[in-house]
Amino acid sequence: MFRFEQLVGNDVTGTRGTIRGQDAIGAPWRVERGEARLSQRGELRVKVEGLVLQSSGVNPITAFKAILSCLTNSEDTPLTLVTVNLSTELFPASSEGDVEIREVVGDIPSPCYAPLVLVTNAAGRWAAISGF
Repeated sequence: MFRFEQLVGNDVTGTRGTIRGQDAIGAPWRVERGEARLSQRGELRVKVEGLVLQSSGVNPITAFKAILSCLTNSEDTPLTLVTVNLSTELFPASSEGDVEIREVVGDIPSPCYAPLVLVTNAAGRWAAISGF
């Protein structure tokens, strides 16, 4: 369905970095390399290398999850877009910041406008996002 060939770390932290209801983690992060894909059957695959704190160059988080975020039509309010966030389970991450996430996510809304993929901690605070 789609593919993002680049992920970027957060520079803006906490609630100042909120995107589609997901706050940023409380410290800046960087990504060496990352990509995300969504298949026709709804399998979300995210591969990240070097997702680490900008300050130390180390990843202190043992597991990350991915969130697929879509804007879609509201069922309750005509001509209004709403955010739908679909989350994977947690996947183990190395101290070097490498993680591979692969899971079929829930019911993907149709249409799914402006899809985003966020890589988050267990609480849903994001460290990396699709973008450039």
